[in-house]
Amino acid sequence: MKVKPGKAKESPQILKARKKLKKQLEAVDAQISKKAIAKMKEAIRIWIDRHKSERVPLHKRKLFDANRHPEKAKSKYVSHLQKELKKEAGETKPSPPLAGRIKK
Repeated sequence: MKVKPGKAKESPQILKARKKLKKQLEAVDAQISKKAIAKMKEAIRIWIDRHKSERVPLHKRKLFDANRHPEKAKSKYVSHLQKELKKEAGETKPSPPLAGRIKK
């Protein structure tokens, strides 16, 4: 690597580390090929097909009520997690409006 005028020469440790990183990046680049991508696409497709029975059809499920509020959780476990998250976030009831309390 050329040294720019006014810059110090790199130390041998830096040169060694640079070579090592370059070698690692070249190894990773060598693993990424059209064949490897096609193989991974096929593996993902097979995984999706295998787990098709576990999927929930969202177009049949009602996610929001008429006012666009999320549907209540049917699972006790999920309901419990929601309550715990609200406690951790310190979510409290909103304070009453200031109208009538402010005096000039």
